[in-house]
Amino acid sequence: MEWLLRLMATLAIVSCARPILRMRVVLSKTTLLEAWLWGVVTIGLWGLTWLATDMTHAASAGWADQLWLASAVFMLSPFVAALGARRPGSRVWSFFVVLPVIVVLMLPAVTAWNRDLQPTPLRLETPMVVGYALVLVMGAGNYLGTRFAIPALLIAGASLAIVWPLSQLAERHSVTASTLHSAALIGVSIAVWLGAHQAAKRARIRQNSLNTVWNDFRDFFGIVWGRRIMDRLNLTAQQEDWPVRLQFEGFVPLDRGNPAGPPPEQMARVEQGLRWLLRRFVDPAWIDERMGG
Repeated sequence: MEWLLRLMATLAIVSCARPILRMRVVLSKTTLLEAWLWGVVTIGLWGLTWLATDMTHAASAGWADQLWLASAVFMLSPFVAALGARRPGSRVWSFFVVLPVIVVLMLPAVTAWNRDLQPTPLRLETPMVVGYALVLVMGAGNYLGTRFAIPALLIAGASLAIVWPLSQLAERHSVTASTLHSAALIGVSIAVWLGAHQAAKRARIRQNSLNTVWNDFRDFFGIVWGRRIMDRLNLTAQQEDWPVRLQFEGFVPLDRGNPAGPPPEQMARVEQGLRWLLRRFVDPAWIDERMGG
């Protein structure tokens, strides 16, 4: 049964190439390209690690632990990159935030090298595992409530399945590391395919095209940036006496009893305000596509 699980995991991770390339096209007009690049590096690292450890057994136990820890840590990078996906500092964020996070979480691997400069098997202490889990919850939790919630949860579960065999807690359980690795690769592959499918779908229009813009932005960038944009737009709406307010599910008119809705000239001001706030995240053409332009 284990060989069948390995075969499924191998086919699954290889199949990720197509949806990843599709994601590049979808994200081409946004600042999430940095997160996409981190994702490409991560999936590549997972594939190489799987090949060197569980498939060919070319890596020693020490090297295998090092590679799987690096794979789990790098899986955090797209999530962390998305939290800094705002112009003009999105690229700088990768060097001054994403890379330091990777370095800090990889520090336990340094202590596993012996005097002969060979890595020994890892046993992560509980504080390290807790710290990793906190960063993972922060990153994956950014997409809860969006249409990428299930892919984010699948990736979170797969990442924990990789870290678990490396921890001291794993000694109490009988599930083999190879089984967890196979399950993790399958989970990540499902997340990639499902995420690409969801990314290709346009958010459904609710009342007007501004909701399409908002829903797509919220889903792609997550609830952290969504909340900040929502708060800033509503503050401007209150100051400028706009006829709508922005909620998590979309724009809501103040006068819900008016079947005609807000006047077009006032909605044009709302659109201008939303465009101004999103200019640091997406290109104007990205908004035009969702406005029907």
